[in-house]
Amino acid sequence: MNKFLIAIGAILVLTYAFTETSGLEPMQLSMIFGAVAALLAPVAVHKIPNPSWSLGALVGMAFFVGHPLKTALGVEGYAQEMALNVACFAALWVIGFGWKRSWSRG
Repeated sequence: MNKFLIAIGAILVLTYAFTETSGLEPMQLSMIFGAVAALLAPVAVHKIPNPSWSLGALVGMAFFVGHPLKTALGVEGYAQEMALNVACFAALWVIGFGWKRSWSRG
């Protein structure tokens, strides 16, 4: 495992713990989660050397952002939740300049 992956995981867990105990509204939570994930997306794309772990970090951050956003937007149903998570993943991939990285293992 990479030190950047561990740092990203720790930051996400600490952010979740801090914001869930603060009593904020779902839209406020989604703004905070989105800002944190947007700051961490370039790190996940370019600093984690293994492409599988890098994509896993982006998917994890997409679920992290989508968690309060589902409540704020009133999303119900599996198809809508997956569409929201895919949109979050795509946004993080664009923010992290994912097309600039070589995704091959070599």
